[in-house]
Amino acid sequence: MKPINLNQIPVIDSKLSKEEVLEKALEGFADDKRAKIFISKTNDDFYGPKEKIVIIWDQPHSEFGEDFMTKYFLMNKPGILKWGHEGGTIQLNK
Repeated sequence: MKPINLNQIPVIDSKLSKEEVLEKALEGFADDKRAKIFISKTNDDFYGPKEKIVIIWDQPHSEFGEDFMTKYFLMNKPGILKWGHEGGTIQLNK
């Protein structure tokens, strides 16, 4: 497996239907489980654009269940998604 870079993760408008979003999402692995990965983007006229990363697992993750999302994320190294304020990580691979 190869580590995913942040620029490989598609940015998808949150106004699209669930079917359209899943069709455009990156298929890969999150913590070694098959998942669809994307960045959801909303455009708030007052606050401007907002992005959050979303992971939807094919089979539930032992810690996160069926899906995970956060607007607090960073990828300084390929394949390592850092999230939240406590330093949590999820491995992302293709």
